[in-house]
Amino acid sequence: MASVPYYSFSDYKTRAAQFLKRHGFPKDNSLPIDIEVLLDKAGIEIHPVNRMYEDFGVKGAVLKTIGGYALAIDENHYESESQEFYFRFTLAEELAHILLHEKLIAGITTLDEVQSYHASFSDEEYKRIEQQARTMASQLLLPSQIFDQFVIDWVREHLEEIQKAQFFSPNELADFIAERMYKSLKLSRDVIRTSLKRPPDSAIDRVISVFGQGLIK
Repeated sequence: MASVPYYSFSDYKTRAAQFLKRHGFPKDNSLPIDIEVLLDKAGIEIHPVNRMYEDFGVKGAVLKTIGGYALAIDENHYESESQEFYFRFTLAEELAHILLHEKLIAGITTLDEVQSYHASFSDEEYKRIEQQARTMASQLLLPSQIFDQFVIDWVREHLEEIQKAQFFSPNELADFIAERMYKSLKLSRDVIRTSLKRPPDSAIDRVISVFGQGLIK
């Protein structure tokens, strides 16, 4: 089996931007990215699987098919309205594995093989694989070149409210923005909060640069 690769933050940003552009996203620089439409354009099918999480311990997995790849998704996760925001991120994570870890997953065709695949890595290696997928997923759903300006524009519209709120750290400001944005972006607060603080030049750093240190008391 191939070794687990390493990626820089620039790699994630570039690979995501290239993939999105290839399939016509983001349209008019708008957010949120419709991950299901993106997958359809890329020819990647979604296959809901009954009791997948109970039987195999995962809510999403990539399976090799004759024509390419398909995403197996736990049926309850797929159908639950209360999990919609998490489901969208699960799809992006699995797509990220295809874009980042194709050499590692190329031979996996069944969910039993998914379990064997997980067991073949050390805890450190598996943690790195999953962290890479989460980082890439955030770039697919909230690409830096669009999201950072989106945040700046949003702060400009709500600047008076933000100045009155008296935040004492960039983290507090990020929490506030994530709370206000998560429903419109159809992602969890945690995903937005993490995306706001992506290095090396985070959206939060750019906001403070544009509007001044006065945003933080």
